[in-house]
Amino acid sequence: MSEEESTKFSEYVTDISKDTPSSNVSAKKITILLKKFSQSAAMEMRALLVDIASESIKKTKRTLLHSELSPKNVFLFRN
Repeated sequence: MSEEESTKFSEYVTDISKDTPSSNVSAKKITILLKKFSQSAAMEMRALLVDIASESIKKTKRTLLHSELSPKNVFLFRN
């Protein structure tokens, strides 16, 4: 992978980890770049990206849960 592709790959990973509007496009571009890896390396990279995405989703859920249960929003759940 060239230095430019490596930089782009990093940007795409950032996009998918933050659930940006361009996340879907970035995911497709990652898939294209993974084809440049050997099959075993691509599988390992995919597993790593799934772990990153999973942790990002968990963090987002925790943040949403805490914001929904903050003292200023608790009154919404009392009725």
